Amino acid sequence: MRRNVEVLTAFVVFLIALVADEGLGRVPLLGRLVGTGEGTERLAPRVLVDRLQGLGGSFIKFGQLMSMRADILPLRYCDALANLFDKVPPFPTHEARAIIEAELQAPFDELFDEFDPEPLGAASFGQVHRVVLGRGPDKGTEAVIKVQRPGLDAQIAEDARLLVVIGRLLDATSILGQIQLTPVFRDFARWTRRETNFTQEAKNADRLYEETEWNHNQRIPYIYWDYTTPRLMTMEFLKGMSASELLQRYEAGDETLDAQLEAMRCDRTVIARNIYQNFYLQAFIGKVFHADPHPGNIIILPNNVIGYVDFGLLGRMSPENLQEQQAVVEALAATNMERLFTAILDVLDAPRGLLVTDHFHTFSEVADAWLDACDNPGATMAEKSVNNFVSGVMGLARSIGLPLAMNTTLYYKALMSIDASILRIDPKLDYNVETTRALRMVKLRHVEHYMAPGQALDRSLNLALLLFKAPELLQEQVTNLQQGTRRMYRKFNQVPLIIAQVVQGFGTACLLLAFALIPLAMGYGEHTIPDVVRTHEDFAIVHLVAPHSWVLIVLWAVLAWVARLIRSQSLVKVQQGGG
Repeated sequence: MRRNVEVLTAFVVFLIALVADEGLGRVPLLGRLVGTGEGTERLAPRVLVDRLQGLGGSFIKFGQLMSMRADILPLRYCDALANLFDKVPPFPTHEARAIIEAELQAPFDELFDEFDPEPLGAASFGQVHRVVLGRGPDKGTEAVIKVQRPGLDAQIAEDARLLVVIGRLLDATSILGQIQLTPVFRDFARWTRRETNFTQEAKNADRLYEETEWNHNQRIPYIYWDYTTPRLMTMEFLKGMSASELLQRYEAGDETLDAQLEAMRCDRTVIARNIYQNFYLQAFIGKVFHADPHPGNIIILPNNVIGYVDFGLLGRMSPENLQEQQAVVEALAATNMERLFTAILDVLDAPRGLLVTDHFHTFSEVADAWLDACDNPGATMAEKSVNNFVSGVMGLARSIGLPLAMNTTLYYKALMSIDASILRIDPKLDYNVETTRALRMVKLRHVEHYMAPGQALDRSLNLALLLFKAPELLQEQVTNLQQGTRRMYRKFNQVPLIIAQVVQGFGTACLLLAFALIPLAMGYGEHTIPDVVRTHEDFAIVHLVAPHSWVLIVLWAVLAWVARLIRSQSLVKVQQGGG
């Protein structure tokens, strides 16, 4: 109940700030008084960030995800939400030990030879400790164990329900026009539940490894399943330098950094290139990708190998997603603006009849400016950032009212997270060149896949089977053609039946009209007709026709016979056509 009050209070405060922004902010004097006038920072985005930070838990994750949704929110909200950080104090170590013992059903001293009580990191969903495993075939192995924060499941379920309620309230106000927030909030709730199930996260890590194990430029840690449950995940400890540490030391001018990287046989240019290429190789070859590769989740290992941790979000590429995004990358590599715009419309699933001429000019200006900056060695990192291109895509989606699907959002979220690392690691990186190189690597991997001995053998066997089955397949096609001809013939034979039905309907109308005119012909009921009607010229015609109503009866009989004749001939033709 307390959580409900906190969330609803935060929502009401945000609405008040929104009214101040959109209402009072438009009045110059009042706007200056409340700090929402032209040229000042808007109030509502600040309040939204503060309230989400205060609510913590899934609301911080929600804000971080929505910071990528420029297809839904105005840019000022996305910029504000990008400042959300998921760094909370760790929970007590004795609670972590109790959760581990309860989940693994064994005394703590039997489980580990060593346990570092100081967490390596803590967040809203859990915290990580370094351990040395104490039993089983992996005894003596150094690892890390991720422990879920106490009471998280109940809080996530409650927060998800409240988010859906808030989504419905916002949709009822039509605050975002035709864009509906409730489906977006439902998707977020579903993904959050998956992220807080550590068994699912461990499966994600194994899935990513299995689909991309051929890539020697990346490292997915090994999962120790004997130490993994829905509330615990234990995996290999990757000994290296996190990308966030590398960035902090590089931007602080640490003179020892280059020497340490050289000792690891690493080069910053190659590191940035491998991070970028790994993303496309995961997505376009493995058809799954790490959806949250921010600097804290990337570990730099010797020989420029890129290690990954935290697999709560795993993006998946359907065949349709794969084809659409590959078309976007190929258009970018070719710098073909028309192809690029068409490919983006396919990603957005835009209707073919949509009028997009004005949108094309706006989008092409953004994309052209970004591509020009990529080619310009003197451009700033802000100008070269892929965020400019993604913002153009999001702006196009917002302007035509087509929010992105969740998987597409994760794809662009991953791309923007990578951008936050690689341009800072190597400011000279050229996205045009690296995109072409990444696309070439994808195609090379496809060629290697097709040329593998197993694949060649499979294709040879399939060709042999096709040759052996060719007579059967030919006969099957002939049979299908005959059946198709018969079905078409039957459809043509429906025409006489329709004509017969129309003729019979007309005859029935004649019969009903005759029955209606017979009483008038016999003089019955005429006295009940008002004078106004009786003196009308149309009634005079009816009165004249009434004595000849028998003609209508004869016409009905003739039409009924004609309809029956047409129908009988159609049935004969159907039987001759194969029944």
